[in-house]
Amino acid sequence: MRIEYDREARAIYVALADGVHARTVEVQPLKVYVDIDAEGRTLGIEFLSLTSFEQYMEEHGGLNLPERFAGPQSLVPA
Repeated sequence: MRIEYDREARAIYVALADGVHARTVEVQPLKVYVDIDAEGRTLGIEFLSLTSFEQYMEEHGGLNLPERFAGPQSLVPA
């Protein structure tokens, strides 16, 4: 896992795995973008603000990110 911070954009990118990017999925209401490969593995997640990153951490008890992306509902707590 690698975490990158873009000071200018104030965005945080969490890279989980190497692979060939197939598509990006927007997850609302978190305002995050998930990069996935052709097999559905999560390559990385971009949080567009420090607030959305903090909110995710609080709601998920830490940086618990899915290895496989099962759709936007897999990131939004019930």
